[in-house]
Amino acid sequence: MAARYSTQNLNNTLTNFALEVIRSGGESIVSKIAPLVRVGLTDSTFYKFGAGYEALSDWHDAIRAPKAKASEISRSYTSGTIALIQYALRELIADEEMANADLAVINPPEDAVRLILSKLKLIKEKRLVALLFDHATTFSSYTAAAIAYWDLGSGNTSIEKDIDLGKESVRINAGVDANTIVIPPAMAIIAKSAPELRDLVVNTDSTLLVNGDLPPQLFGLEVVIPKMINNTADPGVTTQSIASIANDKDVWIGFVEKEAPSKRSLSCFYEFMRPLNGQLDVAVKKYRSDSRSGDWVEGQEEYSIEVPAPQAGYVISAVDA
Repeated sequence: MAARYSTQNLNNTLTNFALEVIRSGGESIVSKIAPLVRVGLTDSTFYKFGAGYEALSDWHDAIRAPKAKASEISRSYTSGTIALIQYALRELIADEEMANADLAVINPPEDAVRLILSKLKLIKEKRLVALLFDHATTFSSYTAAAIAYWDLGSGNTSIEKDIDLGKESVRINAGVDANTIVIPPAMAIIAKSAPELRDLVVNTDSTLLVNGDLPPQLFGLEVVIPKMINNTADPGVTTQSIASIANDKDVWIGFVEKEAPSKRSLSCFYEFMRPLNGQLDVAVKKYRSDSRSGDWVEGQEEYSIEVPAPQAGYVISAVDA
């Protein structure tokens, strides 16, 4: 296992380039929903937050008489196991390709890094979105169908009521106020056209209609729209199958820790990452393949997306017919 973490073939130039590509953000929502917490071990533990009912109970008598003992309380907690997974992809750069490349226009190693990172980012996004809208398992206790479809042309929608129910669920069950709402692209288009929201926008700040999107804040929640797309067609198939990763029937509301992410602070999601060589969130290696007359460019990262506090999230399901 130790050989996989060897930095013998680490290419500093390409690694720095990779970090720049990652920092550019792209269309991924992972950093907005699952704060990054770096850990030192591949296998470790993290707090799993309960509903906080112990802290809310007031049956203990805290009044202490002189020389009397203070009332005794107790606490309990559970933990989850972080089993980080290493993700890696590589591309072979043939000697002929490098020899014939106009580096002012085409840089095969950097182009390989871009492709590798885009694929790794897509894998991570799909993992998060699958958890985000999983009202059957992850949020089975914290979900409800929309009172009415959000696309009713008559205007009898339930957008604000549904959102209020989600916010109240997070407040009661997690003890924090929800601060984020994730609305899939197709539903965002429908929601912004609903008279219920359109009237609010027109009456508060009509300039928001210029950019064609929902306002950045909706009923006190930061609006996040997962716009990454995915091609699910098999290799070699002529007809492509491209669609948004997120479906258009569910909306997520929850609390995201934005100030001090750590294993001890509550947040619905976290991305736990083990930096390669103790400091690199992503690493790029370059090594020779004499048998194939080329150089391999390999990018890799190691992480796991976990849900330490499912009660800090809420799924509005069936918002669209």
